[in-house]
Amino acid sequence: MQRLLAKYGPMVRRNWTMPTLRDFAPIAAALGFSAIMLALLAAAMAITGEEGRTFTGEPQDVLKGEFYVGAFSNLGGVFWFSCAAILSFTLAFRPRQTAVLAAAALLSWAMGIDDIFLLHDHVYPYLDIPQKLVMLGYFALASGIFVMSVIELPPRTTIGIAATVGFWGVSAILDLFFNDLDQSIEDSAKFIGIAIWAATWIAQSFDVLRQPAAPGPPLNRESRSEPPGRTAI
Repeated sequence: MQRLLAKYGPMVRRNWTMPTLRDFAPIAAALGFSAIMLALLAAAMAITGEEGRTFTGEPQDVLKGEFYVGAFSNLGGVFWFSCAAILSFTLAFRPRQTAVLAAAALLSWAMGIDDIFLLHDHVYPYLDIPQKLVMLGYFALASGIFVMSVIELPPRTTIGIAATVGFWGVSAILDLFFNDLDQSIEDSAKFIGIAIWAATWIAQSFDVLRQPAAPGPPLNRESRSEPPGRTAI
């Protein structure tokens, strides 16, 4: 124990300085976000008259369904949000990169939230927003991303986007004009498109992060790796 204290004690004392407000910022942000969500939960309960577990519980438990109900849909949501988060992370570290990454992140977040909460099936029609108009907006943004990728990105990414749009097109056509077919056919085409989209943009983000950062003001080693007031190990 004494050897451990002698070895790591000075390091701990050097790095564990007096906490500042900046050290509590992540917790404060999380508490603020949680407070907003809980307020929305209370409002939803008051408006709908439903009990809280209707909104906080798992759909399979609330609706008394089997554990595998909606498995592919949930997995598609994982792909959407993983892709969107990685793109956003990449933009945070490479803010001077092209706008096409920001557009791809925006579309990933929008379609992921739409897919998970069934916005275009239930919410948008309730707000008198036509489903076809929503689909058109998504495809317009995806087409714009495709055009930008042809100009700015390598062929691998462009091919992936083209394949994605193709599968989404098949899914949209089946959804709008062939509702008599089994729903799994449409959902399978959409799932394949989501998987290709996520794989394409995750690979592109990896390539971007491997590139040297754009030139900026010179920083020493400590300021690059540690926040102010802390010493790099």
